[in-house]
Amino acid sequence: MTVGLLSRLRCLLPWFGTGGPRGGAATFHRLDALDNYGPADPSLAAYTAASSVRACVGEGIAPPFCRGVVLIGGFGDPPSYWDRLLPLLRRRGASIAAGGDGASPLFILAPRNPGWGRTDFREARCVTRKEWVLAARDSLKVASSLCSHVTVVAHSTGAPVVAAASSYVTVDRMVFTGPNFLPATRDRSIKRLLVRPVIGKTITFIKPIISKRLREGSRPTSTISVANHRKGFYLLHFPLHAIREMWLLQDEVLSGTTEWGVREGVLFVMGEEDKSVGPLDEQVDTLRHLVPEGNIETKILRKAAHNLCGEGDTVLEEFAQLVLDGRAGGCS
Repeated sequence: MTVGLLSRLRCLLPWFGTGGPRGGAATFHRLDALDNYGPADPSLAAYTAASSVRACVGEGIAPPFCRGVVLIGGFGDPPSYWDRLLPLLRRRGASIAAGGDGASPLFILAPRNPGWGRTDFREARCVTRKEWVLAARDSLKVASSLCSHVTVVAHSTGAPVVAAASSYVTVDRMVFTGPNFLPATRDRSIKRLLVRPVIGKTITFIKPIISKRLREGSRPTSTISVANHRKGFYLLHFPLHAIREMWLLQDEVLSGTTEWGVREGVLFVMGEEDKSVGPLDEQVDTLRHLVPEGNIETKILRKAAHNLCGEGDTVLEEFAQLVLDGRAGGCS
């Protein structure tokens, strides 16, 4: 009882501007101010600096890998979400020609998103959208330092996380699966309520954990299908605070005016039976102005729902091909 109360009080600290690594008004700075901390919040500045990474190769030395793939999971996804895709990428990566300077064909990185991959919700109940973006930014920095060409693959909520992180680290290509820039139509009324400053925080304090909405779906891998929860690792409940952070992140990305840091364009991939997020056409129309030259392509996968990595082998093979985009030309 006492532990639960203390946990709730910890999540309330940002309301009152108290100190600590997540305290103070800076917790709610806009994403475009991630690195703009002044003397007023030294603890937060130190926390951010400590979370950053530095990766480099020797001056005048080419990156050791021809191509890099960074895999950013969605809401609640541990790195193991990508386990079935990894061997397919490694096999396809073997066909990428090595660089003339001896560079290896392929580098793959699947980092843990803050809040997920643990055995309980203690971290997820206090995690901020800023921490998701900072962690993704660090991963993109590593890959960009080590690879001549970087493709970042992001699933669901990982898509707006990567879009925000690309303001700081430019990548070559983005592949978004089941992108969650807009919520499903059925969730929009509760989103409007939950993102309101006072009402939303009050609700998350009173009801910190909610049961996941389920339905009888035709796809066993649908994230909201009852059959999905009878096997494997899936969340049966959600921390409401993290859902609120997810929706606030959506709004901040959608209200942005700066183009994303991507050179070759963005590919949106969605299963034909995906009902977990907003309609694909609506998302593309809403986001096109944020992609350089409006370079967005779309792909609908048959016999697939939201979680592509849980689908059959045929879907996974097609997914892997889309990620590497059929490029076998090595470091050129």
